[in-house]
Amino acid sequence: MQTEAQASLQLALKAYIEALTRLIEDTAQLVALEGKLAGRTLVWMAIMGVGAAVLILTAWGMVNVVLIMWLSSTFIGLQGSLLGMAFVNVIIASGLILWILRVSRFLTFPATRRIIFRHEQPD
Repeated sequence: MQTEAQASLQLALKAYIEALTRLIEDTAQLVALEGKLAGRTLVWMAIMGVGAAVLILTAWGMVNVVLIMWLSSTFIGLQGSLLGMAFVNVIIASGLILWILRVSRFLTFPATRRIIFRHEQPD
Protein backbone atom coordinates (compact mmCIF):
# COMPACT_ATOMS: atom_id res chain seq x y z
CA MET A 1 0.00 0.00 0.00
CA GLN A 2 1.10 3.47 -0.79
CA THR A 3 1.31 6.08 1.80
CA GLU A 4 -0.22 9.46 1.29
CA ALA A 5 3.24 10.99 0.78
CA GLN A 6 4.13 8.49 -1.96
CA ALA A 7 0.82 9.10 -3.74
CA SER A 8 1.36 12.85 -3.51
CA LEU A 9 4.90 12.46 -4.85
CA GLN A 10 3.67 10.34 -7.76
CA LEU A 11 1.01 12.93 -8.63
CA ALA A 12 3.58 15.73 -8.46
CA LEU A 13 5.99 13.76 -10.65
CA LYS A 14 3.23 12.99 -13.16
CA ALA A 15 2.24 16.68 -13.27
CA TYR A 16 5.89 17.66 -13.74
CA ILE A 17 6.33 15.23 -16.65
CA GLU A 18 3.09 16.45 -18.28
CA ALA A 19 4.17 20.09 -17.88
CA LEU A 20 7.59 19.30 -19.33
CA THR A 21 5.98 17.49 -22.27
CA ARG A 22 3.68 20.48 -22.93
CA LEU A 23 6.65 22.84 -22.70
CA ILE A 24 8.60 20.82 -25.27
CA GLU A 25 5.59 20.59 -27.61
CA ASP A 26 4.83 24.31 -27.29
CA THR A 27 8.47 25.22 -27.85
CA ALA A 28 8.64 23.02 -30.95
CA GLN A 29 5.46 24.62 -32.28
CA LEU A 30 6.88 28.10 -31.60
CA VAL A 31 10.12 27.23 -33.40
CA ALA A 32 8.14 25.95 -36.39
CA LEU A 33 5.97 29.07 -36.54
CA GLU A 34 8.94 31.40 -36.20
CA GLY A 35 10.75 29.40 -38.88
CA LYS A 36 7.85 29.95 -41.27
CA LEU A 37 7.80 33.65 -40.42
CA ALA A 38 11.55 33.90 -40.93
CA GLY A 39 11.24 32.18 -44.31
CA ARG A 40 8.49 34.51 -45.47
CA THR A 41 10.41 37.52 -44.20
CA LEU A 42 13.52 36.39 -46.07
CA VAL A 43 11.54 36.02 -49.30
CA TRP A 44 10.06 39.51 -48.90
CA MET A 45 13.49 40.94 -48.12
CA ALA A 46 14.85 39.38 -51.31
CA ILE A 47 11.95 40.76 -53.36
CA MET A 48 12.37 44.25 -51.88
CA GLY A 49 16.14 44.02 -52.41
CA VAL A 50 15.63 43.26 -56.10
CA GLY A 51 13.18 46.15 -56.35
CA ALA A 52 15.65 48.50 -54.67
CA ALA A 53 18.44 47.32 -56.97
CA VAL A 54 16.28 47.99 -60.04
CA LEU A 55 15.48 51.49 -58.79
CA ILE A 56 19.13 52.22 -58.00
CA LEU A 57 20.20 51.04 -61.46
CA THR A 58 17.47 53.18 -63.01
CA ALA A 59 18.67 56.21 -61.07
CA TRP A 60 22.28 55.53 -62.09
CA GLY A 61 21.17 55.29 -65.70
CA MET A 62 19.32 58.59 -65.42
CA VAL A 63 22.40 60.26 -63.93
CA ASN A 64 24.44 58.93 -66.85
CA VAL A 65 21.89 60.22 -69.37
CA VAL A 66 21.85 63.68 -67.79
CA LEU A 67 25.65 63.85 -67.75
CA ILE A 68 25.83 62.66 -71.36
CA MET A 69 23.27 65.28 -72.41
CA TRP A 70 25.20 67.98 -70.57
CA LEU A 71 28.57 66.87 -71.97
CA SER A 72 27.19 66.56 -75.50
CA SER A 73 26.14 70.20 -75.39
CA THR A 74 29.78 71.17 -74.86
CA PHE A 75 32.65 70.90 -77.34
CA ILE A 76 32.95 67.13 -76.69
CA GLY A 77 29.87 66.16 -78.69
CA LEU A 78 27.63 63.12 -78.35
CA GLN A 79 30.21 60.46 -79.27
CA GLY A 80 32.80 61.88 -76.89
CA SER A 81 30.21 62.14 -74.13
CA LEU A 82 29.17 58.51 -74.57
CA LEU A 83 32.79 57.36 -74.67
CA GLY A 84 33.64 59.44 -71.60
CA MET A 85 30.75 58.10 -69.55
CA ALA A 86 31.57 54.55 -70.62
CA PHE A 87 35.15 55.13 -69.46
CA VAL A 88 33.96 56.54 -66.11
CA ASN A 89 31.67 53.55 -65.60
CA VAL A 90 34.50 51.11 -66.40
CA ILE A 91 36.81 52.89 -63.94
CA ILE A 92 34.15 52.76 -61.19
CA ALA A 93 33.42 49.08 -61.93
CA SER A 94 37.15 48.29 -61.87
CA GLY A 95 37.48 49.93 -58.47
CA LEU A 96 34.56 47.93 -57.14
CA ILE A 97 36.01 44.69 -58.52
CA LEU A 98 39.41 45.41 -56.95
CA TRP A 99 37.73 46.13 -53.63
CA ILE A 100 35.76 42.86 -53.85
CA LEU A 101 38.95 40.93 -54.59
CA ARG A 102 40.71 42.58 -51.65
CA VAL A 103 38.00 41.84 -49.09
CA SER A 104 37.22 38.36 -50.45
CA ARG A 105 40.40 37.01 -48.90
CA PHE A 106 38.61 37.06 -45.55
CA LEU A 107 36.13 34.50 -46.89
CA THR A 108 38.85 31.85 -46.82
CA PHE A 109 39.31 32.03 -43.01
CA PRO A 110 43.05 32.75 -43.28
CA ALA A 111 43.86 32.76 -39.55
CA THR A 112 41.94 29.53 -38.97
CA ARG A 113 43.68 27.85 -41.89
CA ARG A 114 47.07 29.00 -40.59
CA ILE A 115 46.36 27.38 -37.24
CA ILE A 116 44.92 24.16 -38.67
CA PHE A 117 47.48 23.64 -41.41
CA ARG A 118 50.51 24.88 -39.49
CA HIS A 119 53.55 22.84 -40.41
CA GLU A 120 56.35 22.47 -37.94
CA GLN A 121 59.77 23.25 -39.27
CA PRO A 122 62.23 20.35 -39.07
CA ASP A 123 65.27 21.01 -36.87
